[in-house]
Amino acid sequence: MDRTDNTLKNLAAVSSILFLLIAIKTSYPAKSIGDMAVNIAGKFVTYELILFSAIYVAGPMISEAMPGIWEETRKFLRKQHLYHVTKTDTPIKTSSRLLLPAHIISEDTVHNQEVALDIDTEDDNAEIVTMEDEIPDEIIEYTYKTFEDILTTDQIEKIFFGLRNFNNGGRFEVIAKGPLPDYIFQFDILHYVWNITKRIYDKKHTKYKFRDRAAEFAKSSFPLIVTSALDSIGSTMSNEDKIHSLPIIKLGKPLVPHDFSEVRARMAKKS
Repeated sequence: MDRTDNTLKNLAAVSSILFLLIAIKTSYPAKSIGDMAVNIAGKFVTYELILFSAIYVAGPMISEAMPGIWEETRKFLRKQHLYHVTKTDTPIKTSSRLLLPAHIISEDTVHNQEVALDIDTEDDNAEIVTMEDEIPDEIIEYTYKTFEDILTTDQIEKIFFGLRNFNNGGRFEVIAKGPLPDYIFQFDILHYVWNITKRIYDKKHTKYKFRDRAAEFAKSSFPLIVTSALDSIGSTMSNEDKIHSLPIIKLGKPLVPHDFSEVRARMAKKS
């Protein structure tokens, strides 16, 4: 992997600079500049031989281990965004999020989806717990690999922010404030939204109809590319007879990240 190669190169460069400084530090003062230069050169070469011998021996092991380390690091960072339980002593008044006093939160109540209860409260003494949807690793990987060359990490995180609020009525942020590449069509976005929201939606614990909420999510998140009316989006978003390349993936099927390279190349030839 490029990251592994860069890591070894950077490590070698930093170590070499450090060894040079150590050689200079330990060789000063000297009887003459010539003696000091010889001492510095001798020590530096010795340090470098040790360094590169270590890299020669340990390099293959590091190269083999680094991809796994990078992947585990990415998974760890992603999981920090998966499940958020926020406690506050400030009373919250809302009817679109689950707000339950902490003393009645039981093991049966805490689950992956937020229970949609219509609650208004101003109890200053109640400790409030807000629960949000957990995003499956499959959706995270599908999203990152589908849009890795199209959206920034911050934009992808905004998708997850909206997805966590899908069942509880929370707000959606604008993800792409500018136009997307010309090889991405409205139905690519609609199919993507259907694929991820269908796997999060829980009709038992939300007051929203799936297609209405999915249409709102798509249009609010990508307003410059999803331009149809909400009613039209909701009724047609899973249609497969439109211009698009990203397919609908039925429930029960694995979420295979979409590769836009073919349609990208085709659009590039046209231009």
